[in-house]
Amino acid sequence: MDKLLLDELDRLKNTDSKTIAESQSQTFVGLVDFHYNNNARYRRMMDLHGVSPKHIKSSSDITRLPIVTSKDITDDPIDEFHSVPEHEIARFLQTSGSTGKCKRIPVTNQEKEGIFVQTAVMNFLAGVKGYYKTNGGDDAGGKIYSLFPCGPWPSQFFSLNACSLIGPTVTAGIHLPFDWHVEELLTMKPKYLITYPSFLSFFWKKMSPKMDISSLGLERIVLAGEPFSETDRKRYERLFKTSVSDLYGCAEIYGAASECDHLRESGWMHWYSPNLIMEVLDKETLEPIDEPQKEGIMVVTNLLKRAIPIVRYRMGDLISKGEPNGSCGCGLNLPLISRIKGRYDDTFQYGGANIYPDQIHSAAELAGFEDKYQLTLTRKSDENDGVFSDAMVIYVEKEVANEREKREMESAFSRKFNEALSNSSLEYSQIVNIIEFCPPAQIELVEPGRLFNESKTKLKKIIDLRR
Repeated sequence: MDKLLLDELDRLKNTDSKTIAESQSQTFVGLVDFHYNNNARYRRMMDLHGVSPKHIKSSSDITRLPIVTSKDITDDPIDEFHSVPEHEIARFLQTSGSTGKCKRIPVTNQEKEGIFVQTAVMNFLAGVKGYYKTNGGDDAGGKIYSLFPCGPWPSQFFSLNACSLIGPTVTAGIHLPFDWHVEELLTMKPKYLITYPSFLSFFWKKMSPKMDISSLGLERIVLAGEPFSETDRKRYERLFKTSVSDLYGCAEIYGAASECDHLRESGWMHWYSPNLIMEVLDKETLEPIDEPQKEGIMVVTNLLKRAIPIVRYRMGDLISKGEPNGSCGCGLNLPLISRIKGRYDDTFQYGGANIYPDQIHSAAELAGFEDKYQLTLTRKSDENDGVFSDAMVIYVEKEVANEREKREMESAFSRKFNEALSNSSLEYSQIVNIIEFCPPAQIELVEPGRLFNESKTKLKKIIDLRR
């Protein structure tokens, strides 16, 4: 294990929350001053908000600052929203665009070391140990299989460099032929696999006819980049005969939160507070929520990021903070956040009913879907009177024997899904069941590989074609 990672783990074990908060505050004041003086567009944003660096004395002044959105980054004509000169930029990361228009995130050489160490800590917490000494003094663990798309995407960039600080890492690009994966897995016999949830299921279906993956003896699978349900987790653990952990991260804030073995069944994750200030804002008023366990929109300030201002950056994910905690059984005194409950940006209205992504995800789970489904919203008109109404169709990948089985399964899925969504959303129940303003959601089964295959990086779960 690399000395950089060992030093950071020791620091986190020996640093209390008060010391971390004091360090956060000092770094935050300097960061705001830096971006104000080096980024003309961010300076205009602050000026229009009636705030300048002289008003920022500590991190408690954070709510005085404007909120930065993904649009501020996607509207950037390459360098207008940059706070450093071009010669300081080492590379650009690009998001997949699964949540909208793709973003290009510059990374400086100065930032890289901190990015890799932070993400390595999160992977280590999630159970990726590389090689380690057991209590008996024997070597245990092994190699790491990093299964992500190669290219401008942040996932493989973060994973490979972070995991290389933990132990020997295999670059397993998802676009490589499946025969290559078979040979590599049988030859290298990795103990740890890191990938997207949507690709893991696809990978299993493609690989299981070629080899017995469960016989590899994987010690841990870490899933990152997308939310997944507890039903999904149990299914993956059954298929691969190993434990599955959740890691949260993205291009703007790196590997930011992770479960440890003491949290895997609790619904909570550790948050990397030394580098990241998290706020939870009310969905409607955007006022800060201080009450633990109350759900709101995640807003993050990345204290490492100098290339562009990730300051009060609206992530769009729905989340809640945990109760203040002492040191966890894992030994790291890091605060707790809930697992991601969906994206507020994916919240939509259906005939006037507000539907949240976590309600859709929960209803799909209760209906018995696998993880590969895609909800599409359209607007239909009645040919007789021209009245428009919304329509919701959910496409689910499922292999069926014949048309009769397909119809029966679609009917059963539709009934269970609508019942579950009606139970969780009174508004949906009123719109669909009581006043019948909109039709109930319909399930359509599609052949495996239709929604997700090796040519894609992530599966966008909600598509609104009414806009």
